[in-house]
Amino acid sequence: MEYLNYINEFTLEVLLANDKFVINDIRTGAGVTLNNKNLDSKLLEFYNTVNGFLFKWDTINDSDNSGFINILEADKAFIEGKDIVYFDHTPEDSPMRDFYIIDFFVDEACVGVYANQSELPGMHYFDFENETYPLHVDFEGYIKLLGETKGFLYWQKVILDYLSGSESFETKNFKETIPNLFANFDYNAFIELYESVRIDK
Repeated sequence: MEYLNYINEFTLEVLLANDKFVINDIRTGAGVTLNNKNLDSKLLEFYNTVNGFLFKWDTINDSDNSGFINILEADKAFIEGKDIVYFDHTPEDSPMRDFYIIDFFVDEACVGVYANQSELPGMHYFDFENETYPLHVDFEGYIKLLGETKGFLYWQKVILDYLSGSESFETKNFKETIPNLFANFDYNAFIELYESVRIDK
């Protein structure tokens, strides 16, 4: 996947709609070489091309709806997660000690990956107050979904609701708001895309 081109395409859509959005921050970094064989090859490919990606926007007329993508730079993502992901009391054999934060989009939640845990593949949503939940997509699939949502806050919970057959406030708000922000967005097409990039089928 041409990650940088794809990122440029979907960020440009937001940038051009300047009557709807305020862009608070947008940053990418030059690629770095990573050789960690315990990580998704698509994730390593991304970092070889783009070292982190930050994109933050607000809607002009509704401050409650915003988007934030914060794919950490390699030197921040692949560091020990002590006191954020795990703590002194976390058992030594806990998988959480191998969890890396990748997309740190809000203070209270993130999306990350497990290294050295082949039984926990793909991207996982982590609610810091609870536990991790598999999104059942690899990194490339995650980026494709990011492109559709433009990082609309808590779009990951929409996926989790879809998987569980429930509908939280976040999903209701997503369904009502996103089509008004992005004219080409269709919820059913979004779910079809999700189904096409799932790795658990």
